Amino acid sequence: MTMNILPTASRSRLFQEVAVNFLGLAAALGIAGLLARALLEGQWGMVRALVGLAAALMTIALDNRIGLLVWLALAPLDRYLTLSMGSGIPDLGLSRLAPMLLAFLLIAQVATGRRRLARVTPLDVAGGLFILAMIASAPRSWMSMFSAAQTLFDTVVIPLLVYLFARTLSDKPRSVRWLVVAVTLVIVPLALIAGQEQLTGYTVLSPLRYNEWAYGRFSRKVTSVFGAPAIMALTLSVAAPILLYATVQAKKLGHRLVWGGALAIDLLGGFLTYVRGGWLGAVAGMGVLFVLSRRTRRYLPHLLLIALVLAAVLYGPVIDPRALRERVQSEQPIEYRLENLDLAWQFFKKSPVLGIGFDNVGRAAQTAGWMPHELTFVLPTPHNTYVYILTSAGLVGLLPFLAILGLILGEIFRLWRQPGTSRDLLAMLAGTLIGYGLTIGAFDALNARYANMLFFLIVGTVLGSQTRAAREARG
Repeated sequence: MTMNILPTASRSRLFQEVAVNFLGLAAALGIAGLLARALLEGQWGMVRALVGLAAALMTIALDNRIGLLVWLALAPLDRYLTLSMGSGIPDLGLSRLAPMLLAFLLIAQVATGRRRLARVTPLDVAGGLFILAMIASAPRSWMSMFSAAQTLFDTVVIPLLVYLFARTLSDKPRSVRWLVVAVTLVIVPLALIAGQEQLTGYTVLSPLRYNEWAYGRFSRKVTSVFGAPAIMALTLSVAAPILLYATVQAKKLGHRLVWGGALAIDLLGGFLTYVRGGWLGAVAGMGVLFVLSRRTRRYLPHLLLIALVLAAVLYGPVIDPRALRERVQSEQPIEYRLENLDLAWQFFKKSPVLGIGFDNVGRAAQTAGWMPHELTFVLPTPHNTYVYILTSAGLVGLLPFLAILGLILGEIFRLWRQPGTSRDLLAMLAGTLIGYGLTIGAFDALNARYANMLFFLIVGTVLGSQTRAAREARG
């Protein structure tokens, strides 16, 4: 007669832990084998990608929270941390492997009783409906659908997964502090890169093959890192409210100087992209924080004085008045958008419910005879995320997207009334949301994957931490 030393639940948990460790060991051996072959064959690009992927994925495995932030910090370099798998097979990049590993680990933790998943909210449902709507708008041919599926996973699914991961993992007060540190470590280099390209003309890690792309005679289009000035501007503007929040919340002078310096660099880099939508988003986001946060309002005179002094010092040597005048007075982008609205209305009337198909707007505009760009290989786009989604996926796509933004605002209002929550932190999130919502109305942000990931990281971290704070306050 056999005796069961362990109860059934313990045996099940032990089995699951062994299975997880076995899979981790298999993955480590696989990466080690690929690295050895790459070293022997002198494939240094693959060596770089494997080392970076191994370090990031190991961090995720050791600490899910820190690993999530490390992934977001390295995500701008994703194309340098990608393993090419050959024709017909999706490449394995950091921003594809990291969410899969995180999802696997969280599922394993839930299965072994180590973690409880956050409850499903209407915001989660709206995100799922938006994903389904964009999938439904994908092309019907097999090859086109396969390509569209990869694009949709990268641009639509991954940012929403970042939100889910951040909300699930942000269950401790220090989550927000780690978020501020991670955002600073990413944003400061990006802002410096944007500024130096505008001033010198030298691009850094640009995915484009040509170096010069200008708005006019005196202002360049910043293509470093992301390949488009609007993506850089959105990324920098999304970070402005949280850096302002960190500056006014800091209790030590040294910390205040660090975060204040990061904010100044972020705003200067965003300004030097000369993207007016980015300017609007940053100013509106910080403005909401000033309106809603009493603590932030107390620092308004000091911040305005510092901003005026910096503007006086930088105007001329760094900020070219001719470039500023050129961008402020430019009417062509406005005319472009108005013309495109007329064309988008025609597309909407043709298919108001399901749209004309994912990523079909540019080709449809070209077929209609509208090619306003001087660069013939650049297809026209609506330069408005809401219009882009409406024409691509119809009302079935736009309504869930609007619901996502509206439900984030609803969660802010709900938590605002709860005891134990930080109203300053919620005000920061409201500013981030308003600034983001305004900026994406000025260009097609669906392909701005990193900016969207950063936005949803902030949303998930704040909502996750404040939901827990409210629950603990209720006892």
